[in-house]
Amino acid sequence: MNLKRIVFGIMLMLLAAYSSTAIFKANSATAVSIVISPDTTTPPSRTFMLDLTINNVADMYAWSVTLVYQKIITLNWVNTINDTAFTDGTGLAIFRQEDYNSTCYRSYVARTLLNVVPGTPHAGISGSGLVAQLNFLAASEGTTAINVIDKEIMNSQAQNIASSVTVTTPTITVATPQPTPPPAAVGGTSFSFAKAAFPAPYIGLASAIIAVVAIIATTIYFKGIKRRKEKQ
Repeated sequence: MNLKRIVFGIMLMLLAAYSSTAIFKANSATAVSIVISPDTTTPPSRTFMLDLTINNVADMYAWSVTLVYQKIITLNWVNTINDTAFTDGTGLAIFRQEDYNSTCYRSYVARTLLNVVPGTPHAGISGSGLVAQLNFLAASEGTTAINVIDKEIMNSQAQNIASSVTVTTPTITVATPQPTPPPAAVGGTSFSFAKAAFPAPYIGLASAIIAVVAIIATTIYFKGIKRRKEKQ
């Protein structure tokens, strides 16, 4: 085998590797995804919203997700699946919650676009955007994941395109806030003038004693001078 064939073979291998990498990057950059967010920490008896977003979709006619989560939270029927700019407020919203087992709820959340006629090519929604807001109530303390156990994205041809969709979900923590501890003491000794070691009455007594000592010292001094003069 001559050198020319070897170099040509290497070039073909490099080209194939580059092409496969480029195709992988292009596909991963445009992969359809369902994202429920954000991670949330809340006290009991508070409501909170989770955003449900579908990204990089093409020709979407309807969508649905089935969620499972612990009973420390419950789906609130008020203001769930609000209209969004992406869905344009034309869809029929469907949602229900039921017992999944003794510790978990299962919720089915779905929306159909009524202005899309099935069988019409490219009549659905394309792009990325917020498709629903889910309103939950924190019931009791604990931590739970929001698990998606089933999902569908139907196009205008009535085909489910959700088989390869990636899903990202949040973790919810319900906890009573702890009281803020007092600031730590800084080293040193405090001194209060109101509780000084020498209160006012004792200061006055000390002044009187000093005055008496001064008088006695002065008397002794002058007596010493007088005695010296008498001796002279």
